[in-house]
Amino acid sequence: MYPLRAHNVRDPSCRLACWSPTHHLVTTLPLEIRYAIWRLSLSPRIVEILPSAKHRSGFYSVAERPIALQICRESRKAVEPLYLCLFGSFLHPERVRFNFDLNTLFVDVHQQEEVLNHFFGILQQSELTRLRYLAIGSAVVVQTFE
Repeated sequence: MYPLRAHNVRDPSCRLACWSPTHHLVTTLPLEIRYAIWRLSLSPRIVEILPSAKHRSGFYSVAERPIALQICRESRKAVEPLYLCLFGSFLHPERVRFNFDLNTLFVDVHQQEEVLNHFFGILQQSELTRLRYLAIGSAVVVQTFE
């Protein structure tokens, strides 16, 4: 067995010894097993939702896309159904790839209250019921009593 090496998927000279879909041993496996391997390669992400300044009331994320969506067509086809495009509205398209079973949705409480209200207001019922992990940024609230 070849050792698994760290790699840069954007570097075409880089080759994965045992995970490359062109490797002769991997390609002999049935497609269902190769898809299962790609799905098992997924790891949790923290996906921070940010308001878009350009699109007024639209949302986006700077979270890095899952690596399996970037390696090759087969890996993308295997995992793309697990990463839905979400968090849009009838005015703005869904632009954030999110996996409800793995990802944590991060919302910064330092955002303006109206932005947070709008974001939670556009969430569809199906998105709210499937959301498993939610992280809310901490803020120091100072209240003065006079």
